[in-house]
Amino acid sequence: MEIREGSVKINRKEMKEMKRMDHQQLEDKLTEAYARGHYLAARKWQKAVEETLEQTKGIGPGRKELFLERLKMKIQESQNPSA
Repeated sequence: MEIREGSVKINRKEMKEMKRMDHQQLEDKLTEAYARGHYLAARKWQKAVEETLEQTKGIGPGRKELFLERLKMKIQESQNPSA
């Protein structure tokens, strides 16, 4: 299974495997694909934010580090929501 921007690509072999799966196996496979896509998206946004901070005048290394630390905390909170 290949995750590209905005879509998931499944080849014929994977499709045949998915047809043979029971409900729980399919749920597990889709959950794994979702988690992988979420992780890749979070990394992409974090990199974009870091690059933007680098290019913004008036933001020193201390503020940049504080901002990035808070961003990492927010990302972790969104990945592990408390019930």
